[in-house]
Amino acid sequence: MCLRPPRRAWYASLRTAVAAVILLSVSACDAATSRLPPPRLPTATLGLPTAPPRLVLQGTTPIGLHGSPQGCVLGMVRPRPPDVPISSLRGYPGVQGEVALTFDDGPSPLYTRPILDELRAAGVHATFFVLGAHARRYPGLVRAERAEGHAIGNHTYTHLFLPGASLTVVRDQLQRTTATIVSISGDLCLWLFRPPYGAIDVGDVAEAHREGLTTVLWDVQAWDWQRPGSAVIAQRIIAQLHSGAIILLHDAAPDNENPDRSQTANALPAILAALRAHGLRAVTLPQLLRDAGRTGPAQP
Repeated sequence: MCLRPPRRAWYASLRTAVAAVILLSVSACDAATSRLPPPRLPTATLGLPTAPPRLVLQGTTPIGLHGSPQGCVLGMVRPRPPDVPISSLRGYPGVQGEVALTFDDGPSPLYTRPILDELRAAGVHATFFVLGAHARRYPGLVRAERAEGHAIGNHTYTHLFLPGASLTVVRDQLQRTTATIVSISGDLCLWLFRPPYGAIDVGDVAEAHREGLTTVLWDVQAWDWQRPGSAVIAQRIIAQLHSGAIILLHDAAPDNENPDRSQTANALPAILAALRAHGLRAVTLPQLLRDAGRTGPAQP
C-alpha cells in the first residue's frame, strides 16, 4: 500500500520551503532584466519536497551539488563527496585576491580566439561553458581552451530552457554535451555545469548531479548579451568586483540570438586591467572553488 502524507503536513512543509525561498531571493531582487520570456521567480533552495510544484532556481546565486566524476587525472581537482551544497549570495568573498571569469555559449569562430589571446597576454585563466552543438562545429577552439589551461563546463547542447522540460530531455542535453566535449578535448574530469539563462529547477539540479555535474551560477554580470557598448560592459563588471566573484560574460550566442559578441571581446582588456588594479587575479572555477574549500585534489 502506498501511503500519502497528510495534506496539512505537506502544505506546512511547502510553506516553510517557500518562506526560505523568499528570504534567499531578497539579495537578488535587484537583478536586471532577464533574457527569458517567463517571469522571474525567486531563487529556490535545495531540499524542497519532491512533490510538485517544480520551483525554478534562476539568477545570480551560485547554487548546486557536487558531483563525483570518475577518471580525473592526477593534478586536476575534483569535488568532495556528493551532496555538499554550493550556496552563496555573493560568490566566495572569503577567497582573497581571486575571481572566476566565465564565458558562456561558445565557442565562436569570431570571438573566442581573441578572448583567449587577451587572457594569455594577461597570464590569467577562465572557465568556458560551451554548448555541445557549438563545440561540435568548432572543435579546434575547444582544444585550444583546454590546451591553454582554461576550464571547460557543460552549458547544454542547444541552450535549452530547462525548467518544464522532461528529465529525459534534460539528461539528453547533458549527456550529449559531455560526450562531445570529452571526445574533442579528452578531458575526463568534466564536472562543471551552468544552465542556460541561469534557470534550473530542483529536479534538473538532481539530474545534473546524477550525471556527475556540479551546478554553478554567478554573482557578477554585465548583461553583455544586450550589447550596451564595450565601455558599459566594462564599467558594470568593474563596479561589482570583489574577491571570490564569479563573473558572467559571453563569447558567443545561441543560434536564435544575435551572434555579435565584439563588445564583450573589446571590453575584456579594461576588465583585466581593473582586476590588476584591484589586486585580483582571474582563475578557473575549479581553482576558485578549491581555494574556497569546496573541492580537493584529485585521486590518481
